Amino acid sequence: MGVGARPAGFRGALRASSPGLLYNLYGSPRHYPTVPRSHDGAGKLSWTVSPTARLSLFYLDTADRVGVESEFLNLRQLYEQRSHTRFAGLQFRGLVASRLALRGQAGWQAYRNRWSLGEFGGRNDEDNEQANLDAVWSLSRSHELSFGGNFRRYGADLTGQVAADSTDYGAGAPARSLATHDRVDYPGAYLEDKVRLARRLFATLEGVPITPPVREPGPSIRALPWLTC
Repeated sequence: MGVGARPAGFRGALRASSPGLLYNLYGSPRHYPTVPRSHDGAGKLSWTVSPTARLSLFYLDTADRVGVESEFLNLRQLYEQRSHTRFAGLQFRGLVASRLALRGQAGWQAYRNRWSLGEFGGRNDEDNEQANLDAVWSLSRSHELSFGGNFRRYGADLTGQVAADSTDYGAGAPARSLATHDRVDYPGAYLEDKVRLARRLFATLEGVPITPPVREPGPSIRALPWLTC
């Protein structure tokens, strides 16, 4: 759907689903203490700031959950899971003083997941951010300078209690603890100088620094052997 007129516009969509009514009418091969449900929504806002500048925003939100009695290794246990994902993005482009062209974007994403199976369970959290900017500066009809930068951050946390023995998921089964905390940064930048020497002859000087990922210290996986639930 669209709302508003130029120079701004909006589009959005919503959706939700749940098969509970179908299960009540026709039955289900499994028992769902928590009927599967999901919903999501998205929206985009576009804005023409000026004849030479444009801005757009985008957002997405989606989630689902389920609880089902599962049979595994001759055991009937309740398995539950919930997940939630969000994403936001920004894009822009424009021209400054008829000589400097800019284009950039920024994005953020978050994922959350919770699960449990009998006496075991865990959570998985992820956060990612990224931003970049590119610019082209026309110094003269024969001289052009390009530069820009990029930054990306990845983060993940994985925690929980899982079975220490893949064949034993019963009450009192041995368990081990997971604790993963990972953070990685990816920065970078570039510079390019381009000069026209003749009609079809150009001289280009480029500089692209290679920056290694910056990883924050932290335990990868910490296992506490043979803990009893």
